[in-house]
Amino acid sequence: MKKLLLILCLFLAFNSYSQTTTKKYNDLKNRYEYYQNGRMIGYEKYNSLRDQWEYYSTQSSQSTSSYSDPVSTFDADLAMKVLQAKQDRFDYNVKRIEKFLKRLGEHVYEIEEKYEGSGIGEEINELF
Repeated sequence: MKKLLLILCLFLAFNSYSQTTTKKYNDLKNRYEYYQNGRMIGYEKYNSLRDQWEYYSTQSSQSTSSYSDPVSTFDADLAMKVLQAKQDRFDYNVKRIEKFLKRLGEHVYEIEEKYEGSGIGEEINELF
């Protein structure tokens, strides 16, 4: 009777455990993949630098941090201020150049009037 009870207990113990996951090796990706009910739940890859197997889960975790939502670091107001400052500096430099060219033109005109018969005015006109 004891033998029959022992055999029955062992039979129940072995049959009560059912395998829920399957481990398969993927030759293309060089990794072991774990499947549950035909769906991949994770994979295991060998890290040769650390000399160990690393497991990666494909299940979506319900964590508070989300990597899918990018955070923009672009500040539009700051960009507009920078662009306005550059435009103001450009306009200021253009006015300085125009003022300098106007003064240079006045000097050239004075030199032409002063040395009208000597040909210096023609030489200056050739430069410009």
